[in-house]
Amino acid sequence: MSYAPIDVASLNRAPNSRDNSLLSSNSSSIKNSRQKINGHSHRYPDAHQHPIIVHSHLCWDWVWQRPQQFLSRLSQRRKILFVELHSPDPHLVNFTARIRPLETYPNITILQMQAPSWRWHDGQWIDGQRRAILQQALAGPLKGQFAQPIQWFYDPMAVTAFAGQMEEVCTVYDCMDELSKFRGAPPSIIEREGQLLQKAHVVFTGGRKLFESKSRFHGNCHFYGCGVDIEHFGKARLEETAIPDDVKSLRKPILGFFGVVDERMDYELAAKLADRTRIVLS
Repeated sequence: MSYAPIDVASLNRAPNSRDNSLLSSNSSSIKNSRQKINGHSHRYPDAHQHPIIVHSHLCWDWVWQRPQQFLSRLSQRRKILFVELHSPDPHLVNFTARIRPLETYPNITILQMQAPSWRWHDGQWIDGQRRAILQQALAGPLKGQFAQPIQWFYDPMAVTAFAGQMEEVCTVYDCMDELSKFRGAPPSIIEREGQLLQKAHVVFTGGRKLFESKSRFHGNCHFYGCGVDIEHFGKARLEETAIPDDVKSLRKPILGFFGVVDERMDYELAAKLADRTRIVLS
């Protein structure tokens, strides 16, 4: 339980001594070129001179997918602050936050936020707390590391808390899913995504249908699909790769599935396929 908006002890462990070569940032590094997007004039920065602040609905240590794949690579060239909001906790009195470095990716810092359950449905209060905590972190233990950032959104719900509030030079919306279709999606997510599409300088989409949908609302929208991590999945072909016991004894041929397992899957169909396959092979 914590009554402080920030766990000061953990914030003091922030990796302030990391690679400082990526921290140089000033107004002269911003290009003067402008482009009309959605009726607004935008000025594009020299991206190599600015760090990235990411707002994600997925936590870094959860399933390794699009945000981790992209950002782990982008961190080779710039500093990244990955801001994640955890599920509300009924045992908290007030908002809490922790900062931790990633040993495997030294240019990535994680800022974990968590809200008390009793205030979870007060959207205006949640937005204010999220913004205040990030601003405190940037003015304190992370001071000077994320000045004039590129704000990179995966979570449309974060737009009202952060867009236009961090002295950002550019706003990116990387749309990896139609989040309004997920079970438990907030009713206001469609409205907030509309706001994000208005504020974003550039929009990326993870699928062709997403591109067709979002490009109707943004003039600088691009289909940027996901690929296969060859190095990771290629390990399955190596002789030294151990085969798990629950797979080793399966009869062949083996029918497999690759992709996300969530509520969008037709589990009844999967069960029927498994039953039919077992009958055919028996």
